[in-house]
Amino acid sequence: DVAWVVPAGWVPTWVVLKLAPRAPHVHAAAFFVLMLAVAVLAVIQLGDDWPRWFSVGILLAVPLQVGLGAKWALRGRKRA
Repeated sequence: DVAWVVPAGWVPTWVVLKLAPRAPHVHAAAFFVLMLAVAVLAVIQLGDDWPRWFSVGILLAVPLQVGLGAKWALRGRKRA
């Protein structure tokens, strides 16, 4: 299940950064904060229904998701 969380996060990151007309790094930072907030809320709602390693995996996957999505979206794009 955690393996599907990562692609489910880097694809929206790619879309957000591809659609950002300017300052993609600022958009990436804002999207990171938004995704981290959603991940924290998800872990809170999961409670003890899932193992602790799953909850930790969801939280630790956020930087990986945004990093991969940003790398993919910004490949070949010059900084303005």
